[in-house]
Amino acid sequence: MSESEHTTRQLFKISEERARIANCQQAAIFGAIFMMVGVGLDVVVYYDSVSTLLVNRIVTAALLIAFAVLSGFIKSNLLARLVVHTVAMLPIASISYMIFLTEGAGSPYYAGLNLVLVGATLLLRWNTFDSAINAMLCLFMYTWAVFSHSKGLSWNSAFIPSYFIFVTGAITTTATYFYNHSRFREFCLSKEVAASNKKLRQINRKLEENNTELEAANLKLKEQGSLLVQSEKLSSLGRMSAGIVHEVNNPLNYSKIALHTLKTFESAISEDEREDYMEVVSDAEEGLVRVIGIITDLRSFARGDTAAMDHLNVTSFVESARKLASSTLAEIELKIDIDPSAEIEGNERQLCQLLINFLQNSARAIEVKQAKSGSFQGKVSLTTESNNKRVTLILRDNGCGISAEDIDHMFEPFFTKNDVGEGMGLGLSICHRILDQHNAKIEVKSKVDEFTEFRIHFNK
Repeated sequence: MSESEHTTRQLFKISEERARIANCQQAAIFGAIFMMVGVGLDVVVYYDSVSTLLVNRIVTAALLIAFAVLSGFIKSNLLARLVVHTVAMLPIASISYMIFLTEGAGSPYYAGLNLVLVGATLLLRWNTFDSAINAMLCLFMYTWAVFSHSKGLSWNSAFIPSYFIFVTGAITTTATYFYNHSRFREFCLSKEVAASNKKLRQINRKLEENNTELEAANLKLKEQGSLLVQSEKLSSLGRMSAGIVHEVNNPLNYSKIALHTLKTFESAISEDEREDYMEVVSDAEEGLVRVIGIITDLRSFARGDTAAMDHLNVTSFVESARKLASSTLAEIELKIDIDPSAEIEGNERQLCQLLINFLQNSARAIEVKQAKSGSFQGKVSLTTESNNKRVTLILRDNGCGISAEDIDHMFEPFFTKNDVGEGMGLGLSICHRILDQHNAKIEVKSKVDEFTEFRIHFNK
């Protein structure tokens, strides 16, 4: 016998012993019930002996109930086996005693012994050896009852009952053998099914993990593909922007010199025409300044230069940005609460440009909201949060907000919701590049017509 088969048989034996204890309680209760039901048989067949037989039945039923209760507290396998045999022997002994009290070999109660043999085999989960022992004890008890009643065996009258008891015992013992083999095969099959199910669950779990990994890999490939496309777009835009800057910058310088020269001729213009003359020159100069600003943004976007990093106090570039954006924020309530000890590594000029851009966008968002809902007090706040690893700069406004769809695109080059002529959409793209150069991360939270909040995380 292999080790695995031996282990399986041991597990089967333990399972059968547990089932036998549980079934013992049921068998004892059924035995007690049917023992008392047999009183009706006593009344019909042996009316004169009912009282004596009733006492025997009551005692037997009481003992069966007691053993049913006792079996629930048994932990020892040996003791459990003894109790199971006792539960089977109690009705056998009781019926044998009733045979002794009535007609001995002529008593029809021998049929009850056959019923006990069959019932015990079905309910008590005998093994073959136990079933054979039970049949032999049953035959022995019947022989004792007949012998004691007649003071000697009368083989003519006792042969047929003994024969049926023997045949019933042989059948139950043989049936127990095949039944146990059938249960063992079912037990082995259930173990194989359980092992297969366990293996199948492991395979399914592995497949789910592989599917998750594949989905993650596919998502990563898609993201990388999107990044490659975006990178190629940015590269093309950079080359195009560099060409535009180079071709336009020199004519702009000529135009700037020409406008400066025209201003020097102000005194040569008649007083009637001087005001119109200067207005035209001022308009041309304003347009030129706007074009120069666009070219500056294009140059910054195209070059993407990295600047030198210094150890900075956050308060310094925040104050510089506030001063430079003061005209834009003139009618806005600005609240600044910066931790004076907050310091980071960065380029002050770039960070100042970054913050000015955000402040200008906040002012624009407030203007849009005022145009839609009427007069209200625009508010912008600048605060910080610090820990041992990083400093977080928080900018919040109560402007028109940003829709969820626009948040996903707001840092893309040339993406803008402004009207034509009010910006090229490079501001936030340049800001994002500045953040990348500083290894900073940005979070955007917004609710349309309520607020927008930027949280910029700088590593210390």
